[in-house]
Amino acid sequence: MEIVGTITVCVAALAVMVWAILSYLGAVGTIDVTIGRPVVKNLWIAYKLHKGPYENCDAHFYQAIEDYPGDASCVGIFYDDPEKVHKDKLQAAVGVILSDGEPAPVSLVDLMTKKGYLIAELPEVDSAVKAEFPFRFSISAWIGAMRVYNNIFKFISENKLSVRPFLELYIGDKIHYMVPLNYDGFILPGVK
Repeated sequence: MEIVGTITVCVAALAVMVWAILSYLGAVGTIDVTIGRPVVKNLWIAYKLHKGPYENCDAHFYQAIEDYPGDASCVGIFYDDPEKVHKDKLQAAVGVILSDGEPAPVSLVDLMTKKGYLIAELPEVDSAVKAEFPFRFSISAWIGAMRVYNNIFKFISENKLSVRPFLELYIGDKIHYMVPLNYDGFILPGVK
C-alpha cells in the first residue's frame, strides 16, 4: 500500500513538472488575438529575401543573429499563404531590427549592407491583428507557429479581414505576431 502511495505522488509530481515546462514553453494556455496598436513604431530592418518553404527560414534567422553586433531582435515577414501558394514559391524577408521609431545608425546600416543585407524602413502601424507568445528557446518559434497562426487565421476569417503580410518580431522574451490592416510599405523590393 505504501508503494502505491509513493508511485501516485511521483506520477503527480511528474505531471505537474511536465505541465510547468509546457506552460513555460507556451505549449499550453490561451492565445489572445486582438486588433490594436503594435508594440513597435516604424522599424528599420536589415533583411535577406527567402524563397521556399517557410520552415527553412530558421537558417536565415541564425545567420542574421550571427552577423549583427550585439543582441539582435529579429524580424520575419511572410508574404504568402502556404495553403494557396506552392511551398517552393513562398516568399519571406528575414533579418534583424536595426532601430525602432528612429533612423538606424549609419554604422549598423553600413555593416549589415557589407554583409549582404538589404535595408528598409517599415512604416508605423496604427492597427494590426496581433498576438504574442513566449520566446524561450528556438523551439518556441515552432510551437508558436503551430499555435498562434491557427488562432490568427480563425480571427481573420471570423472578422472577414483581408490582411497581409504576417510579421514575427522576436523582441526580448516574446514573439510578437502582427498582421497590419494596411500593408502599404510592407511589400519590400524583390517580393512579387
